[in-house]
Amino acid sequence: MFVRRLYLVSALLLVAGAIGQPAPAQNFTVNSTTDNADSKVGDGVCSTGVALVNPPGTMECTLRAAIQEASGLAGAHVITVSTGTYTLTDSTPCPASSGGVHLHYCISGNVSILGAGASTTILDAGHADRVIFISPNATAQISGVTIQNGHQSGGTYDGGGGGGIMNQGTLTVLDSVFRQNEEDVADIDVEYHDPPRIMVRAVFCGPIWIN
Repeated sequence: MFVRRLYLVSALLLVAGAIGQPAPAQNFTVNSTTDNADSKVGDGVCSTGVALVNPPGTMECTLRAAIQEASGLAGAHVITVSTGTYTLTDSTPCPASSGGVHLHYCISGNVSILGAGASTTILDAGHADRVIFISPNATAQISGVTIQNGHQSGGTYDGGGGGGIMNQGTLTVLDSVFRQNEEDVADIDVEYHDPPRIMVRAVFCGPIWIN
């Protein structure tokens, strides 16, 4: 009886400990400059379903797919992005951004994007949409990238403003450059609506709009 009680207490302690633990981080490394979406969002695997030729057997992990996975998982996650120009060409759901699907990257979790340097890691929307949307309650840290050629039209709270980034969450930008981003009312790189924001060694070629 004593042994059984001991086993029971041990099991309960293990369960309590597991409940109290924060969600583990799931980090991703981008290995393609294409813009394909994740094949199964929420499974914890960054994969577009496309097999890379080199190295053989490796599945493609794009920046869009990595953001989708990181945003869909609990906990804080780091996305490492290598040198290259990442041109936005696909559209994926972003419910907080006027609903529907959008070309821009949609961050809705706790996500850090770590580029190889602003001179070599370029995120380019081709003036077809803004580059990044950060949803309410999301936390984003972006470093070592250039965000360029974003454009956003419309005048609503979530639909217009911030050709480079529209931030409704908590945003930190480090060692990055914003250039040639615009919206209908002005050439605005980043638009905020009250939330915390930190800019460290960030270069803006357009104004910042803080409401």
